[in-house]
Amino acid sequence: APLDEQDFESRAWVPNSGWPIRKEDIDPFYRRAQPLFEIDRYRYNVEEWDFDATPVFSLDPEKLAHRLWQLSPPTEFGPAYVDQLRKSGNVRVLLYANATEISADPSGATISGVKLRDLNGRQAEVSAAAYVLACGGIETTRLLLASARYAPDGLGDTRGLVGRYFMEHPHPDAGGVIFTTAAKDFRPYYEKEFESQGIVVGLGPSASAQERLGILNCSVAFHGPIYHEPSAGMDSVIKLARALEHGQWPDNAGAHVARVLRDLDDVLRESYLRATEGAIRGFGLIARTEVAPNPDNRITLTSDRDQLDMPRVRLDWNVGELERVTVEQTVNLVAQEFGRLGVGRVRINQLLLEDDDRWSRNLSWFGHHMGTTRMSDSLG
Repeated sequence: APLDEQDFESRAWVPNSGWPIRKEDIDPFYRRAQPLFEIDRYRYNVEEWDFDATPVFSLDPEKLAHRLWQLSPPTEFGPAYVDQLRKSGNVRVLLYANATEISADPSGATISGVKLRDLNGRQAEVSAAAYVLACGGIETTRLLLASARYAPDGLGDTRGLVGRYFMEHPHPDAGGVIFTTAAKDFRPYYEKEFESQGIVVGLGPSASAQERLGILNCSVAFHGPIYHEPSAGMDSVIKLARALEHGQWPDNAGAHVARVLRDLDDVLRESYLRATEGAIRGFGLIARTEVAPNPDNRITLTSDRDQLDMPRVRLDWNVGELERVTVEQTVNLVAQEFGRLGVGRVRINQLLLEDDDRWSRNLSWFGHHMGTTRMSDSLG
């Protein structure tokens, strides 16, 4: 899914926000990149899709907007493009060649080459007319900070910003929706394929709602069917199971266990209905939220070194109150709209209503490492 226009803007209610480019500057490159992922036509508005005669809901634009993702098969880039790379006259691919240091002139302003090393101790250096660092939000930072031969703080770090503003996409459990209309009316939101293309349709606060409520960009999508309206006990079972999947044991585990025992009849009934796949009564909701740029969320280097003799990284990373409020307000908007349309009742995850960090302890993540080498509007 491409970024939204407001993602590039400097928003007064989001500290340190704003890009020096606009969405229209990268739109042509989105379109060029899409076929590489073996995805169909470039279309991210729900109006461009045929949902088999089941229309999407007509949303209040002052509250909600549709979000749409197109899904790659996924593409395995090696097998898919190895023949093109072999035939190319201007591309040479080096395997097992780990970049370990960027060579620069004594001022640190001009790059002269990139040093390479493999796990067998072989070393080399390559040079080029131009260099592109595309190692992700963690490894690109590590390479810059580790290249400290002529720049004691690392290359490009004259203002101490390299490694700061680390961001990810938290995926909190947002609650669930129980249908008050026919399940088929929600089909565009829970089916994952239309017109032979994998897609996901979700909901998020409109640009005007984000500004009015002072929240970040966010989305909510259906995740996992509900066969029986959840009890507090079943809610605790789900939270305990998710914690164990992540190798954790929640601080309030005792309260969850007590809730399960108190509602044991409902827990057993819901478990049976899940196992037998009875009629679907609703879906869980999972959120994907933007994170506010925070300079204290950062990558730094440690004195410990890996097999390539590169310093290992330390990640300082926490999600904050604005992220919790964003998800809470987004689910509230969904609840208001589903109520107005008369299609469903939304139950919010109670932890999103608490003014503490408990909501963030059982998050899942997307592997989208961002922010550590932020684009600047100047060369100074």
